[in-house]
Amino acid sequence: MNYAEERIQAAKFLDRAINDSSIVMDSPETLPWALETATWRSYPQINAFVFGELQSSGNLALIRSESLRRNLTNHYTTLQHYSHVGMDLQAQHQFERYTAGILTIDELVAVEINSWSNESFSISVARATEIADDFSQREDAIALLPSLVQHHTFNKKVIGESRERAQGIILQIDALLNP
Repeated sequence: MNYAEERIQAAKFLDRAINDSSIVMDSPETLPWALETATWRSYPQINAFVFGELQSSGNLALIRSESLRRNLTNHYTTLQHYSHVGMDLQAQHQFERYTAGILTIDELVAVEINSWSNESFSISVARATEIADDFSQREDAIALLPSLVQHHTFNKKVIGESRERAQGIILQIDALLNP
């Protein structure tokens, strides 16, 4: 959920930067970060291998509670259904094609390296202004910002709902194990 929110904020920053150059001057290091990370995937890769194995082998009946089996089946079916939308990267790939070449290789590497830590990298206001000017000329990329926000908002909602279902299943299992 945090990743989805960060991606939403990155896209919103880019949208604001187009209309207000002072935002770039106040926070120049945010621009390359936002440009690069607005498209990073926010939907988690979910592995339902054990549940799928239980289903395909017929061993799901080992779970004696019919209610728990139904809830697990509903949970994993819903996750699989939503993953088709959550894992759709078409708008993200288009945005990356439309913004290719704005950031230098060194800037891209710096964003990647610093995305794994709480440190930020420095970039001059002049360079950030160049990046903002270049981005503002990429109308096709700008047009995709609402789609990126919508995509990450959807992912955030689905992840939250999935988390609630999973927590309900955990409580159900606890109740069955500790009557």
